[in-house]
Amino acid sequence: GEVVLLTFTNLAADEMRDRLRHRIAQLRPGSYSSDKDDQSDPRIRHEGFPEQLLMLLEDAPIGTIDSFFNQLVTPYRSLLGDTLGHDVVTEAGRIRIIEAGINTLWRLPRAANLLGDAVDAGVPADDVEAVLAARDRIARHFAGRKKSARMLGNLIDNSIFIGEGERGLLNATNRVDPELLRARLMESIRSQDIDEFTGRLGNSISDYCEVIRNHISHFAATGWAPETRMASLVELADDGRPADDWERLVWAGQVLMCTVSSKLLKPDPSIFPSHKLPNDQQWPAGIEPWSTIKPNATKIAVRDQIHICTNAVKDLLASPLGQRVLHHTQLAMILEATPGAHAPPDHASLLRHLPEPLPERLNGGLRAATSGFTLTAEARNLDDLRIVLHGLIGIVKMLKEREEVHEFDDITRLAGDLLLAKCPDICRTFYPRRIIDALDSIPDEAWRDDHIHRAFRALEALEANPLSAAESADVLGEIRADLERRLALLKQIRRRYRAFIIDEAQDNSPLQWRLLSRLWGPREIRTDEVEEPDTDWQPTICYVGDMKQSIYAFRQAEVAGFRLYANRLRRINEAEFQNIPVLTRAPELRRQDASRDPRYSHLLQILRGSELTDARARNITDWIPFDSNDGTVILDADEVTARTQGLISLRINYRTQGGLLRVMNEWWEDVFDERHRFFSDADYYAEAQQLIPRPSKQKNSGTLEWICPVRDGGESDPPRELTTYLDPFGPGKPDSTERQAMMIAMRIRALHDGTST
Repeated sequence: GEVVLLTFTNLAADEMRDRLRHRIAQLRPGSYSSDKDDQSDPRIRHEGFPEQLLMLLEDAPIGTIDSFFNQLVTPYRSLLGDTLGHDVVTEAGRIRIIEAGINTLWRLPRAANLLGDAVDAGVPADDVEAVLAARDRIARHFAGRKKSARMLGNLIDNSIFIGEGERGLLNATNRVDPELLRARLMESIRSQDIDEFTGRLGNSISDYCEVIRNHISHFAATGWAPETRMASLVELADDGRPADDWERLVWAGQVLMCTVSSKLLKPDPSIFPSHKLPNDQQWPAGIEPWSTIKPNATKIAVRDQIHICTNAVKDLLASPLGQRVLHHTQLAMILEATPGAHAPPDHASLLRHLPEPLPERLNGGLRAATSGFTLTAEARNLDDLRIVLHGLIGIVKMLKEREEVHEFDDITRLAGDLLLAKCPDICRTFYPRRIIDALDSIPDEAWRDDHIHRAFRALEALEANPLSAAESADVLGEIRADLERRLALLKQIRRRYRAFIIDEAQDNSPLQWRLLSRLWGPREIRTDEVEEPDTDWQPTICYVGDMKQSIYAFRQAEVAGFRLYANRLRRINEAEFQNIPVLTRAPELRRQDASRDPRYSHLLQILRGSELTDARARNITDWIPFDSNDGTVILDADEVTARTQGLISLRINYRTQGGLLRVMNEWWEDVFDERHRFFSDADYYAEAQQLIPRPSKQKNSGTLEWICPVRDGGESDPPRELTTYLDPFGPGKPDSTERQAMMIAMRIRALHDGTST
């Protein structure tokens, strides 16, 4: 099988191929030597073996992920129904095509007798009516075509993010489900946070109400009226918080509505202004302020008790816990808009839901700042965006076909069709809907073929009852043959690859991870071969990356994706060690406490005596303990455990000077500190890692340069006198991005040319 080597750029791939070519060309038979100029290896038995490797290297799959996918699908384009040209569209051409596609989308008529125009333009035939209806609703929501067009342009530029976001939100009818949307919102907050927040909030408002009741003669001698804030707060305190997490957020929102005077949806709502309930004509407080209490001694005593209660609420909202739960509380307030009992329905500060269908103008009393959509309406809004995006993608695809060009996203789509990551587009015209839905339901563990097996079960059900297949009843045999042929081809393709080495893996998007992992599943096993191994990933997988770099979202990558596959690799390595006996029986391939070095673990090991007396002799061993180190850092138990599961932390930086690296380590510790994590359990936060300089650069100080453009408008150069203070953040032209980019480019050029700036 082949070994796939993937990296981020074509330049890096060419450099890697050149290094391999140079290293292979130096190989020759002989005893092992650690001398860089002597690449003898006892495993080489014939003089011509390096030349054979060099010949294979020329056609080896070494390149970027996009080039690998292109190489993968090229022999099968006819099977995939590809009608795109072979020329890659330029960036300017892509922008022009997208603009033309958006304009085409807006011009399409919605009349029933003209729906064929939309199909001819590229909108999928099954979705024409849904696309046009969603388009009209979006235009009405965004109050015109200009804003809608800008929004659609941003969506198609981030289509991978959109595609990942909709996974897990669609119901059986392929629409965004409100309950699934609510569950997605609740995934980012811990239930114990909601429990602690609402518990402390409930205790504080109960204490507040108890203080008022104990001094009822001072606050409301005749009792408070029903439609007052005090009546609402007392009922919320007496009823207590609900049991369900979402209902608890709604309850907390109702407490905020009757205790906040302004900035209800801001991070710092004005709760208990001046330690009192808000008071206005539409929704009065219902009690007198504590400042009117007499005598003075009683007033001070009551004031202190009230301050304890209100300060507890203020401190709770200002805490990290309060800010996290407040965010979701405000979401619940918007989506539910339930003010609670005793709240006047026409109060200006209360949130209201917009009517359906959305009118051209808001009715009297409705303001944009205090109006929102219901959860069901928000789910439909998201669904409209998703449906229109799919229609726009179809139109853009048609325009590219007419111009005989393609882009890398098209190759990725074809790779998904070939690897059965979804139902192939060419099959959607004759596969029954039940089979299409099954093929589109790829599991989270994308290397598994569970969705394909579900498609075969759906096909068996249709074959047992052909009437349920409708117009596909006469071609069920052809459908089975086609699906079996595509699955067999997938297993044959998987068989070709023995190992995957992925460089710069932190820049892989979730879609790229999913497509690559489709190649790691069950492969073709022939009759004269050993049985299929009990492992999820059949080829050897090795990838290298820096999780911190995922924050830049190159190629729409995510920190969560890199962390997810790192955890999966550890889990699969652990399962293989426990469940595959051939790995641990003689001759051993794996051990619990050490890693095998294939250079020295073979039977033909021949070493020169000079190598054994050299200081490097300690590295000549066939097994390397997981707890060994290079003398630069002491490993803890977690690090050793991670190594046993295949996760190796690379700590030595070979490029940066020691002094500069130590300063940067302090930066990363601060930037990625847990105090910056709004949602503490979220998986999209990167972590700091202490790097160590190479020994030759340990004592070098390095140079740190600050590029601070002066915001003076650019009319003149700043004075060269270094004692003159310059405020880089002072008055002047507000946008300095272009100036920063220019200064960075000039400095890089000066460093390259060896000149001063």
